[in-house]
Amino acid sequence: MKIFRVMRGHQSGYTLLEVIASVVVMALLGLGAAAVSRQMMIQGPRDNNNSVATQNLDNAFATIDRDAAMAQTITPATGGKFPLTLSWTTWSCTVCQVVYSLQGGALLRQYSENGAVVSTATIAANINSNADLTNCAYTGGVLTMKLSASVGSGASAVTLTNTYEISPRPGL
Repeated sequence: MKIFRVMRGHQSGYTLLEVIASVVVMALLGLGAAAVSRQMMIQGPRDNNNSVATQNLDNAFATIDRDAAMAQTITPATGGKFPLTLSWTTWSCTVCQVVYSLQGGALLRQYSENGAVVSTATIAANINSNADLTNCAYTGGVLTMKLSASVGSGASAVTLTNTYEISPRPGL
């Protein structure tokens, strides 16, 4: 009995209850860190895909807006589909034409002068070709564009759809 009293008087260390409490706290911290890490792993690529889709749509609208500001004639395909044709004549009597078309998820811009193709460029990628998501109409002197871009797959997939109204130069 005397041995136990001596050992109790000189005890150092943690009790079993303190050890269990610290293990529980560490487990909760670990679970919280795992949840945050998983969310960051999912959200990071999703944010990147959102940025790519936004950049594609902004680039498309800016390019079309610039061409529509010069256009004297705006001709969308029947049913609001692509191709969209914009044309104008310069002060030096050069007939310019820009045709926007969808091919394989890319929005292409083909620029011609006096009937000869000068350049063809992809102005936006990842564009949905579904006519309900991507279309254009020219009514009442306003060109209304609806474009949709889809980037990524699985949990990080992002689809953005924007509608943009362009008022070409007066007198059309």
